[in-house]
Amino acid sequence: MRLDFLTLKLFVAVAEESSITGAAAREHLVPSAVSKRLGLLEESLGVELLVRHTKGVALTPAGETLLLRARDILRSVETTALEVGQFTSDGFAHIRLTANHSSMVQFLPGDLASFLAAHPRTKVDLVERLSADVVRAVADGLADVGIYCWPAIPQGLVAYPYRNDELVVAAPLDHPQARAGRIPFETLAQSQFIAYYPNLSASAAMPEFLNRAASRVRIHVANFEATCRMVEEGLGVAVLPRANVDAYVRQGRLARIELTNDWAHRQLHLCIRDEARTRRSVMDFVEHMVARAHPA
Repeated sequence: MRLDFLTLKLFVAVAEESSITGAAAREHLVPSAVSKRLGLLEESLGVELLVRHTKGVALTPAGETLLLRARDILRSVETTALEVGQFTSDGFAHIRLTANHSSMVQFLPGDLASFLAAHPRTKVDLVERLSADVVRAVADGLADVGIYCWPAIPQGLVAYPYRNDELVVAAPLDHPQARAGRIPFETLAQSQFIAYYPNLSASAAMPEFLNRAASRVRIHVANFEATCRMVEEGLGVAVLPRANVDAYVRQGRLARIELTNDWAHRQLHLCIRDEARTRRSVMDFVEHMVARAHPA
């Protein structure tokens, strides 16, 4: 009895397409090669699996049974490949992580240190991206895990709540609202602004900024630290993650203005591809990070 991987894969394709020709096109083979494989499979098992007719093929009861088992076998093989493929040549589990800037300067360093201490035979490759690009990289298979804020999750990805983040206004020390405490963003609508270029991940959730202050953007800067320096020199105010502003506040170089607006309080998420849940190293990482962020 021969039940090789390729033949089972072709059988599933034929069953799903209800056509040998359709299955051959899907698997980039000629129909005669697919038909021969299936004939040998039926001969090996000693039972008819398909009923051939002018419009395609239909499964016999034996074929229906084999389809269920074949799908289980293929899933098992794919899962095994994923589990084995997570290790590098030196035996270390390998996780490709991509994250937005806000998480990297606030929570991620400590959480990574804790995870790697608990999993010493794991390596992490970390790449910084904008939140929308984080989600896209995970969806495209360029990263195993992503940390992002705001973008909608495409089909095939799974999200887990991670940390809470806060947007604040960085202002020069002599700004009229520098000691105002917590205020609505609208109060600042007449200020000159320094905007993050190409996009702050929260901009889609900042209607006050888009509607009231966009015309008052004086400078676009593609770096958070450079944005703070521009604010320090009195060129305008900027909406930034709190962690980027606090270092300058502690040094007495900037004022931090907190906002009462709902969009200023953000939820960061972890995302993975649905099939990545079969990789133990990925789920160990996700579970550790979620537990650190939301201890029982």
